[in-house]
Amino acid sequence: MKIKKITSILLIFIFSLFPLLSSCGGAENENPAPDADVAGGQSENADEPAKPEAEEYEYPDADYGGAKFIILNNEPIWDFTTFIVPEAQTGDALNDAMWARNGTVNEKFNVALEERTIDINAVTQTLRRVVQADTQDFDAVFCPGSTESLTVGTLVSEGLLQNLNNIPELRLTSPWWSQKILEDAKIGSNSAVYFASNEISIHALQCPWVIYFNEDMFVDLGLERPYQSVRDGKWTLDQMEAYMKAAATLNSDESYSPYKNSGTCIYGLSTAIPALGEMFRGLDVAYVGKDSGNMPIFTAGDPRFMDAAQKLADILAPPGMYTNGGSTHYERVFINGRALFCYAEFKAGTVYRDSETTFGIIPSPKLDENQPNYVHNMTQQAPVFIIPISTPDTAKTANVIDALSYLSHKDVTPVFFGVHMSQKELRNEESVEMLQLIRDTSIFDIGRIYSWSNTINQDTYNSISKGGGNFASIIERHEEKIKGAIEKTIEDLEN
Repeated sequence: MKIKKITSILLIFIFSLFPLLSSCGGAENENPAPDADVAGGQSENADEPAKPEAEEYEYPDADYGGAKFIILNNEPIWDFTTFIVPEAQTGDALNDAMWARNGTVNEKFNVALEERTIDINAVTQTLRRVVQADTQDFDAVFCPGSTESLTVGTLVSEGLLQNLNNIPELRLTSPWWSQKILEDAKIGSNSAVYFASNEISIHALQCPWVIYFNEDMFVDLGLERPYQSVRDGKWTLDQMEAYMKAAATLNSDESYSPYKNSGTCIYGLSTAIPALGEMFRGLDVAYVGKDSGNMPIFTAGDPRFMDAAQKLADILAPPGMYTNGGSTHYERVFINGRALFCYAEFKAGTVYRDSETTFGIIPSPKLDENQPNYVHNMTQQAPVFIIPISTPDTAKTANVIDALSYLSHKDVTPVFFGVHMSQKELRNEESVEMLQLIRDTSIFDIGRIYSWSNTINQDTYNSISKGGGNFASIIERHEEKIKGAIEKTIEDLEN
């Protein structure tokens, strides 16, 4: 392990703070989130007066004698903003908001926050070794939901994590904890919660998969920007397909395939093939769901599942409708003006920081207008907060982390969305408006968190990329194995 060195990105423009929050809106926010039951369209309470601000946070009376409070986190990866503990003030708005947050917590609890980082693929193994050795090398852990080696679900099945519902110092029902992710995390007959999501790590805020679109190209094609369709709950695959067809053109190229960096053809969509699995989940389908008692169940056999997969495959099949860029990264295909849309993680805005292209951001499309809400799957490496069973003072960990979460929600997230993202990486207020809807409808795929559906997901997105036609056989091939894996996990949890 090593203490993390931080070099913050210098912001070029400063935009007015636009207080966008994570799931459920809340404390000290003059722009509350839309009601959960109407997140797919406009809020039914739009004409109601704003609710009064919540009471100021009540810090517990706790003094930890100047002790270090060490946070285990992963090293920087894939252009994500991963740091939690800046080394110093730098004049960068985001860095300094985090610095001030940490200073408040240090003072309130008489602690010294530190951060130790390791390779993202080593976090879960490190935690497992620490628990088995019954040592205390850190006070809090931000663990990737899923990596190449292990998942949070594996740690849960092995009995290595605390049920967060049993720790009263964590105010989990408060708006500074993602209520949607908490619902996703509940499992078993006692609705236990072994991982949670907050806004302490900017990395987590950057993980939903979203649609970027080239606004200049929209203007040139005479297309209406899709913001109002999103507000009305009518942003669907059909509408996206119509836009893609309008944009796709060979220009002087002989063929759309293979993609050539020196070519001139324009594609409807640029994205990675595995990302098609994330877009598919955005159609409100799942390999594994949960019943009313939070017990996981196999759901890929639902007819809507196959209909959605085949419709997405049919839309992407014609020449020019989409490219994965081949040897050119799909994000670069978009920013070089070669695609109308790009389906990417929200952090892609950092890649586009220096582009002259005017681009916007909108939610992943619905299957049709009957789909109640937009859905945004989180990148599975997104960090979640966990407490190992070997933690000797869970109250201390919970007190510090809950306060950090509150201050992040109140003081850091508005800077990230209102300054760091809005002015430099997003170019208009409509896109900023979209961010809150996206955050309110972001989910974790429980099937992949517990490794039940990894293989069927790969088979599904590969089939979608090739035009589909065999989804029934894919489901049949995986159904019994997935059901068996679910039963095994439940047995582990109950023993």
